[in-house]
Amino acid sequence: MKKNLIVDWHGTVNDGMDAFFFIIEYIFRKNRLEPIPPDQIRQRFDIPYMGFWELYAPQMTKQQQDIWYREGWEKAPEKKIYPGVRQELEQLKKDGANLFVLSSDYEETLIPEAEDYGIKELFTDIHCGVHDKGIGLTALVAKHALSHRETVYIGDTAGDMRAARAAGVTPIGITWGIHPAEKLKAAGAYVTIDDFADLRQKVQFVTNP
Repeated sequence: MKKNLIVDWHGTVNDGMDAFFFIIEYIFRKNRLEPIPPDQIRQRFDIPYMGFWELYAPQMTKQQQDIWYREGWEKAPEKKIYPGVRQELEQLKKDGANLFVLSSDYEETLIPEAEDYGIKELFTDIHCGVHDKGIGLTALVAKHALSHRETVYIGDTAGDMRAARAAGVTPIGITWGIHPAEKLKAAGAYVTIDDFADLRQKVQFVTNP
């Protein structure tokens, strides 16, 4: 039985894929590089995200990447919550689940989005700006004394699945983000879901009597 749900943000809760591709292109151009198409980004991007940039711009520091990412974010297309996610999170909370966020997104962008979407208060804790999610998840689980067996992490990249495994929690892959189901499963996903509503059907969550 699972009762602790930790969610990734961008590509999982927040529908900002157009913005994501825009920002990646923006950083390529800042490095005076020809951008690669979205299908190649999907194939090669992963977290921790500096591993991706080492393939193309090894001279770029994380500090510089963060600066350009923030600049690109300000110029990027509008972001929005994925359809049905708010309703499902509200129902999970009502059913007795403990909800958390752990994301690479920056606090100054994630927190306002969570407030705009009307879901910030659903979460017990929100961890932003996490580069190594294996370390971040381990710290979050320890901070709240969560049972590993009762905790899942939901994300959209193979790196999210590996991070969950490293932290000893159950990895759940979503297929509407960056990586397809096959890649998520190969990285260790316990299960993949095509709609947030599938979570309660495919993973046994605690419910109130």
